[in-house]
Amino acid sequence: MALTDIETGLSSQPVNQKLEKTNILKIDIDDIHPNELNIMSTEDIDELAESIKKDGLINPLKVYKNNDGSYELLGGHRRWLAIKKIVDEDDDFDPEVNCIVLSRPDDKLREQMQIIQDNAQRDMTSEDKKNLFQKLNDIFDTAEAEGNYAITGGQTKSDWISVNLGISRSTVFRWLKEIQNKKESPEEEKPVEKSEDKPSKPATPENPDAPDKEDIAQAKDILSSKFASVNVTKGKITFKFETKDDLAELVEMLTGTEMVV
Repeated sequence: MALTDIETGLSSQPVNQKLEKTNILKIDIDDIHPNELNIMSTEDIDELAESIKKDGLINPLKVYKNNDGSYELLGGHRRWLAIKKIVDEDDDFDPEVNCIVLSRPDDKLREQMQIIQDNAQRDMTSEDKKNLFQKLNDIFDTAEAEGNYAITGGQTKSDWISVNLGISRSTVFRWLKEIQNKKESPEEEKPVEKSEDKPSKPATPENPDAPDKEDIAQAKDILSSKFASVNVTKGKITFKFETKDDLAELVEMLTGTEMVV
């Protein structure tokens, strides 16, 4: 493997993590794993894959080495996916790619910050920015709670998020206020009714002798020829009458018994 040492004058070094040298190695793409801490979107890689296939990988991936000899991504998740796509589709494409090998971050907060810093210059959707804002807010709160001032650098939350996300302090204030309002006025949650608490209705067995639509329609036609106002529905026959004579006539026709009115 070709190994090159370059001076670490990179602007996106991990927070307060100084390295004397950064190694660039050619690493097989299958030996590199995506970082589960990455929250940035990795969609729409087809155009990026075409660009890499045509011009090569211009910006190396950023990784650190795991104890098992594999490598973990810190920067370049979309490029990694694009190269994986090319390698899967083109057997002639070289699966070894240039990678900047950084020291493993001291803790998860620094690892998250390294990933965020590496994505700071990319085009982000509004959803990406909101997700990144929420993550930075969580990181700041965790760092403050742990007394990890090396992460925050003694800055206020609004200043720190504004610098790391590249948005105005007024936008940060507005988003922080939205979070605070949600905490103060949480949406009322409807109690979930447990299935064991809800009495279940006994299943009604299907009657194979029950009349179908055609039977009901036929009965309605026959009865309508005998009675002026009759309605037949499933399981029910309804007769309408307005006067005593109408009722008496109906009873006599149904039962054969004369009704005195």
